[in-house]
Amino acid sequence: MTLLSIKDKLSISRFGKSILDDKSWIYECAALISDSRANRQFIDDMEWFLENHNKTYNDKKK
Repeated sequence: MTLLSIKDKLSISRFGKSILDDKSWIYECAALISDSRANRQFIDDMEWFLENHNKTYNDKKK
């Protein structure tokens, strides 16, 4: 098992953007969920997480 650095974990997106800024990965992962209700819940939860992560991080940074 290879451990990824924090920078690598944030740039897993195939576009090389931070997974915290580029939300395309959410929809790609959600497409793997066949149950439509679970699919929608995953998208809602991940969007909420990213929105609140950035808000909390930026507040702590001030």
